[in-house]
Amino acid sequence: MDFFFSLPPTARRHPPVHPTRSIGWRAVDTTGGPGPPHRSQSSRGIVRTAHRALLKLEGGGGSTLERGRATKENHEQRSATRKEATTARRVPTHQATLPGIQAPVSLPSFARGGGRSKEEVGGASIPEQHRSFCFFFSAVLLSIETDRAMDADSGPQERILWPASVLAGIVMCGAVYEITRRVSSRCFKGYNMLSKKQKVEWNNRSFSTFHALVAAAVSFYLVMISDLFNEDVHNGIIIDRKSWLSDSMFGVSIGYFLTDLAMILWHFPSLGGKEYLLHHGLSMYAIGLALLSGKAHMYILMVLFTEVTTPFVNLRWYLDVAGQKTSNLYLYNGVALFVGWLVARIILFIYLFTHIYFRFDQAKSIFTLGFYSLLAVPSTVAVLNVFWFWKILKGMVKTLSRRKHSENGKKD
Repeated sequence: MDFFFSLPPTARRHPPVHPTRSIGWRAVDTTGGPGPPHRSQSSRGIVRTAHRALLKLEGGGGSTLERGRATKENHEQRSATRKEATTARRVPTHQATLPGIQAPVSLPSFARGGGRSKEEVGGASIPEQHRSFCFFFSAVLLSIETDRAMDADSGPQERILWPASVLAGIVMCGAVYEITRRVSSRCFKGYNMLSKKQKVEWNNRSFSTFHALVAAAVSFYLVMISDLFNEDVHNGIIIDRKSWLSDSMFGVSIGYFLTDLAMILWHFPSLGGKEYLLHHGLSMYAIGLALLSGKAHMYILMVLFTEVTTPFVNLRWYLDVAGQKTSNLYLYNGVALFVGWLVARIILFIYLFTHIYFRFDQAKSIFTLGFYSLLAVPSTVAVLNVFWFWKILKGMVKTLSRRKHSENGKKD
């Protein structure tokens, strides 16, 4: 009797026909949405017992017409209750477990690109102007996940090697800069006649040349001579292979680009224009991402090998400042620069993109940011290389035509 009076008034007046559907509400899954009702055998027995008691108290349950009306009204009651439960439920969330964190992190659907302007989260309304914060929050979680994934692959040796190699690159640039300044002032008479800006660029190009020779030598050794990226020797995929030497070279290169970029900004635009800022920024980003993640070392080394053309560019500037534009050395250096640029910065990039294409499944195996960076950064650098190659080609044609005219004038 107490159980009867504890039921809703509608259930007391109109008992449902089907005993297993006598409850007009359904369970709500707080992590996603309304889920199917979960009833054990004991709960079903309680429902059946209550239904029999109701039939007995109502005198057998009434006629067939009354049972039909009760069924219709009970169905309407269940539908209304179900709509209320659906309205009050939580927003669907995306469960993502971050490395090193036990509890899952839930991202709201609107933070993952939901199309609704206002969502219900635990009964609280999220206005449209706050959605930008939710996008920012999801981006922060993604960066934390990527950083933790990278940090999981780094051991104590890497945590010491990386900053030490970056510092070594900065010290290398400063040491070569100072040595060049002292040697040039004593051994080259024309150095003291240069302006202050020309002296700065003279010394700056010296450590640029030194880094280019070291980077090209290490890259050539790791990619072409060593067995690090030999598919016949190692079973692992190429995109996951690395060594302490590649890590060290990447750190030294980051130190060089940091130093050179700081000098370019300090003396802007005498040491380089906006294209140099873009080149150095992309280079530091790509090298740093490969260093932290341990992925795509082979492709970054191939891009670093293109620095082999830098000594020819710097020698061309040295000869120009020294007034040797009409010398044979200037002409031969221009031809060597053209050929080297064509091989190292045009043909090599074509090979790089072909290599990625035939191993695209390996490229897709790395994390999302690394995958898109692997496609975007080399493509942007390739466009810059084509732009500079066009300028080199025009300069070489101009030099050859001037030399031809001068020779014809001497013959006449």
